Amino acid sequence: MMNRAARRFAFMLFPVMIAAAQAGPLTQLKNTAQAEAAPAPSAGEPSRHTRAADALYIKVTANEEDLAAIQAGAASFERDDIGDRYITGYIGRQDLAALDKLGFRYSRTDSRDFRIPSGKEALKGYHTYETLTSELQELARKYPALASLTSIGKTVQGRDMWFMKISKNVTQDSSKPSVRLSAAMHGDEVVGTELTMNLISLLLENYGSDPRITAPVDNLEIWIMPSTNPDGTVLRQRYNAKRVDLNRNFPDFNSGPGSPAGRAPETVNMMNFLAARHFTLGANFHGGAVVVNMPWDTIAALPPDQAYIEAVSLKYSKTNEPMYASHSFPKGITNGYAWYKVTGGMQDWSYYYQNEIHLTIEVSGIKWPSGDTLNKFWDDNRESLLGFLESALQGVHGRVIDKSTKLPLAAEVSLQGIDSKAVSSDASGVFHKLALPGDYILSVKSEKYAPYSQPITIPEGGLFDFSVELSPL
Repeated sequence: MMNRAARRFAFMLFPVMIAAAQAGPLTQLKNTAQAEAAPAPSAGEPSRHTRAADALYIKVTANEEDLAAIQAGAASFERDDIGDRYITGYIGRQDLAALDKLGFRYSRTDSRDFRIPSGKEALKGYHTYETLTSELQELARKYPALASLTSIGKTVQGRDMWFMKISKNVTQDSSKPSVRLSAAMHGDEVVGTELTMNLISLLLENYGSDPRITAPVDNLEIWIMPSTNPDGTVLRQRYNAKRVDLNRNFPDFNSGPGSPAGRAPETVNMMNFLAARHFTLGANFHGGAVVVNMPWDTIAALPPDQAYIEAVSLKYSKTNEPMYASHSFPKGITNGYAWYKVTGGMQDWSYYYQNEIHLTIEVSGIKWPSGDTLNKFWDDNRESLLGFLESALQGVHGRVIDKSTKLPLAAEVSLQGIDSKAVSSDASGVFHKLALPGDYILSVKSEKYAPYSQPITIPEGGLFDFSVELSPL
């Protein structure tokens, strides 16, 4: 297994990740914190105990559970903010060597980038829970054939967790591939909320007039949750109202798919909702970095379908100029474990247990930027979001039935000859398997039926539509 330092720095070597993930420790990179005096606290900055006049403000690549080790080894470190794979705070110069010795990567940064605005400043340009709810309700009312609004349950403080379903003939059951987008799982990472609200409006308002937008609405079920943790956003904090980090609250690789019992209500609602459906592709949007984070977060091994996952990730980053030009993440993508190990995340749970290829997309270096910058974030992500939806229309789609009775069958469908995860057909016998264009051997298996295989060719930019009848043994 790679050591701690290797895991933290492997993302710098992502182009050789396939070799690096199995090759053992990597050479630790040197830290880049500059020896500059810490700025004086700005107006409105939370009060802190006395610190050295020359203290530095740094961003450490770490998880919340690492804080005790950091403070034990570097006694002057004062925590300020905790985000996705980072902790910020002030540190005395004398403790930089101790932080190096502990193996943590860090860099000099500006404390103002990690301050959550208060009062009217925070709300300017952003939806409140109330305006978000009323806007979603109005859009569902205005476009009844395309949009359906569903609450999947209540938060700790009783707010609805809204999912907007968008699809042609939205009220009818469908065999279309399903795509899921969610945002603000951490309540203080709010740019994704505005991006997904813009996407909802874009799809509904331009359906039928723009072929680029009409196609995914015709051929997909698109489920969008702009606010996964509305209590946290109202409280302007990362956690839910009971101080639970929702993206550390899902079952991990060692616990099995897990019962929702004992978890946060927001996690329970999401687990129950996803377990009842067959989502094909998904993403959740975060802040604190600008990068597409790919499975796995929990283990060093690369996931099945790595070629497809990397292609989809690059498709997103290539059309997002700041992301693709990243100096920290080559081409704007990273393997999650190589960046920093995370357990209990929704990404790995969704793919490992629910067979939904899922990405974590970090869309803003500042978690709660000024509202007057939101148009720029939309410009950066609009094309990427549309391309992500189109990625769900690449692969093989079909139905498995009994040759004699013509009834649907529960079956396992796989592509032979590549490292690819099998998918299961649903209650109507329908399956969707995402894959890159190319030639494959499709294999279909069901208990008490003769196995079936056939060569197929998945076309560029499209689905191979395939149905099979299995013969009883």
